[in-house]
Amino acid sequence: MESISKNLWLLLTLVIPGLFTYGLWRLSLFFITELPESLTPKTLEQIDASNMTTTCIIFAFALMQQAVAIAIEAVIYYFLNKDSKKKSARSKKEFKDEKSMLKTLFCERFVLASKGQLNEQAERIVGNFFLSMNVSIGICLLIAYFAGYIGFEKSQSVIIGLIVLLPAALVTTYFRMITAEKIITECGRALAAQDQTKKAE
Repeated sequence: MESISKNLWLLLTLVIPGLFTYGLWRLSLFFITELPESLTPKTLEQIDASNMTTTCIIFAFALMQQAVAIAIEAVIYYFLNKDSKKKSARSKKEFKDEKSMLKTLFCERFVLASKGQLNEQAERIVGNFFLSMNVSIGICLLIAYFAGYIGFEKSQSVIIGLIVLLPAALVTTYFRMITAEKIITECGRALAAQDQTKKAE
């Protein structure tokens, strides 16, 4: 756990979203009067009393969110690269002007990261975007959990509260995406400048 806490990327994209989702889940259960038999007050007390059980639930939430996020990222990456192959006949300048924000985040980021061009500040900014994205995914998972497992009628107030919270998380994700795209673009320009300097030498 200590080694994970020192890893900025894992902390932002895995641990913090997992803690947030777990906390939101545990807090939401206080507002539901008719819980399933598997979630009796005694069971919840045992979960709260056991650090191991709580940690396992947090990581289960975190890994589910990360799995969904990776699937979304893989789909976006596939379609963006598929789109770029169709445009391969165009000039580099024209193609560069048409690069979308998503392409910068999900494609160029891998190239820069593999070359070690993302500094700690850039990793933190990009990590904050994925943190917000995973938090949004966590809220969606909780909505599905309460609607499907607990029941919509029993958890109606909780579901409404989560639906109200979701737009705020999505707006945060969007603005952090803009910031992340800018820092990745700056890192890309710095790498291009270095390459030109080496060629000139």
